[in-house]
Amino acid sequence: MSESYGVKAIGLCRNQYGIDGYTLWGGWQNLPYWPCQKNLWQPAPARQVRGDALVYPLNTDDLLLSYGNEKGIWSTEIAILQLQNLPESMVDKHINKLTEHVLAAGSPVSMVSLIAENSWNWKCFAGAYHKQASHIANLQKKSWAQNVTVSEFAAWYAGNYPEVSPSQVWYQPGSWNASVVDDTGILACTRHYRARLRAGCSSGLKLTDLRTYIGSRRDPYWKERSRERFARWITPFLLDGSRYRLDGNGEVPLTDIDDNRPMHFRPVLLSSEERCVQGKLSRMDERSFVWTERELISEWRFEDDAIFVGIRAYDTACRTGLQMVCNPQILDLAVIFNRKRMLLSDLLPSNYSASTLLLANPSMEGAGLELAAPDRGEKEALDIRWETGQSVCRLTVGNNFRPELCLRLKPAACRLNAMLEMV
Repeated sequence: MSESYGVKAIGLCRNQYGIDGYTLWGGWQNLPYWPCQKNLWQPAPARQVRGDALVYPLNTDDLLLSYGNEKGIWSTEIAILQLQNLPESMVDKHINKLTEHVLAAGSPVSMVSLIAENSWNWKCFAGAYHKQASHIANLQKKSWAQNVTVSEFAAWYAGNYPEVSPSQVWYQPGSWNASVVDDTGILACTRHYRARLRAGCSSGLKLTDLRTYIGSRRDPYWKERSRERFARWITPFLLDGSRYRLDGNGEVPLTDIDDNRPMHFRPVLLSSEERCVQGKLSRMDERSFVWTERELISEWRFEDDAIFVGIRAYDTACRTGLQMVCNPQILDLAVIFNRKRMLLSDLLPSNYSASTLLLANPSMEGAGLELAAPDRGEKEALDIRWETGQSVCRLTVGNNFRPELCLRLKPAACRLNAMLEMV
């Protein structure tokens, strides 16, 4: 379309699962990006494979509420009032506050996308629309924002980022809904991966989403159209902690978080199964965050191609670990260490030692995660413990010889037929 018709920007709908006859899942949320030439749903890793039309989000979502945490859509779109049967006062209580937060929190790019669907009931929502339009006008008068067309924004983006899209980490400290008012969400989007940290006042810190952008991956319908009733564009993932599914008739979207929520990484004390998980997540700079709780502190930094994690206990005699918790029914992940590969379901509960641990999802094109100590001249051995149970299984990575655990988490694509062959 760009070559034939001169299209400069393409608007894509939100991340959604099984809605309107298609699924878009795992792309950059709330962010514009240069796509791959052969895969519109994936950011281009280099200029040589970049498309010429910018992709931008049609609307802007609440990162805590619009990610499978509860039914419905929470965004800057007035239509949520109709979908959720909400009063007009929600424009001031939620939509306008979300708009201001996104404009202030984005770095290096801050944008809010606003649309109006032709299915709106204008008689019911004219007042809500005028509230939003008045708020947007006031933001421009105060020089807090600049209202532009899609073409103007595409020209600005191309002028500032002519090669590839910059990495960006979204930080949302709380929402305007009582159910998650004390929660915090972080969404890291780079050209190589997307990751999501979720901090709840009663559930602790969890890495709930991790997926890999594989540069060589083509659009699944590049050669032929979908033969199913639904078309699906799903970015390969290792963790997909809040996902939608369809009911038995393949028609009604249902939240699937109860089965998937146990699939996450979390910082732990190796000497304690039960611990206080209440804590606070603070932002240190654009890419660094610190989680503090009663017994330990963990630091997270999101680089372009890897995530660096440091965990230490306040009691120097205690040792810490990064623990993957999963439902026993989700044991089809492949684990690779010491040149051996097997499914987690075949791994015997025990203690192991290895310098590098690789987890991969065979059903998702080998999307995986390499865990190792940061390069310090020589590779440090990691202590790995695998535990199974009727309700939950745990894979814990630690270091029994240092008071602080330092890990590099590198999302990667793995050819499962070859040992540790990274793509």
